[in-house]
Amino acid sequence: MHIAATIDAFDEPDIVVDDAGFTHQSQPPLPVHEATFGRIFAVNVKTIDHMVHAVVDKMRAHGGDAMLNVGSTVGIRP
Repeated sequence: MHIAATIDAFDEPDIVVDDAGFTHQSQPPLPVHEATFGRIFAVNVKTIDHMVHAVVDKMRAHGGDAMLNVGSTVGIRP
């Protein structure tokens, strides 16, 4: 659902939870293909940037509220 549709249905966001994560199969990092790494980066990092750009101005306009970004499980294992 796009932010505009969400705002139309539910009003301005008070809290946003960005909970997306993807990782590769457990293995040393060198055999991970560039395409797989690109997907990991896109899901785990770029989604945060996209979400912030989509909602931060709207949230600031009415007091700030809270944004929670949840990282991938890869943060707890090498």
